[in-house]
Amino acid sequence: MRRANPHTSHRMLRWTFQRGSQVVTCRVDREASTPGYTLALIPHRNFEAMIVETFESGVRALQRHACIAARLRQLGWTVIAYTGGTAFPKSRRQPAVA
Repeated sequence: MRRANPHTSHRMLRWTFQRGSQVVTCRVDREASTPGYTLALIPHRNFEAMIVETFESGVRALQRHACIAARLRQLGWTVIAYTGGTAFPKSRRQPAVA
């Protein structure tokens, strides 16, 4: 059995929004090396403008994600992709059976 890298984060949630030609991703990750969570708001055209917030509680991080998502929708953004987290790191995922 392979152990997860203790310095990786585990994706809990990721939503990608679009308005016109602009695209932004809002994601929540569980940090493996610390007892915290990060929320990142990432504009695809300007990664340097990324905003990162840290939270001690996963519930607070998810609530903040919900507030940001609601505001983006109010401003005319549309969700074009979303993913939830997985219970296992990427290295332990099993390929789909054809």
